Amino acid sequence: MSNLGQERHAGAPLAKELHHRIIANQPGTFILFAHGFARPGARTLERSTMKLLGTAYGSEERQLGDCLMFFIGKKVGETVEVRAPV
Repeated sequence: MSNLGQERHAGAPLAKELHHRIIANQPGTFILFAHGFARPGARTLERSTMKLLGTAYGSEERQLGDCLMFFIGKKVGETVEVRAPV
């Protein structure tokens, strides 16, 4: 598991890095997780990353208490495909 961007601010360079990782590795689902004060930055990062990925990808947002999660995956029709590793 990677602590990608844990000590960096969300922004264009980090969004580009996420874009490259998602395109290069083709994960079934990429999970962006934020807790507490990191949530606003995660929202910004998710929006920036989704702009770079284009319309073939989508994201689903879930919030549980103080935790915010974005599940990023390829779209099937208008639905985001969320796949667990086999």
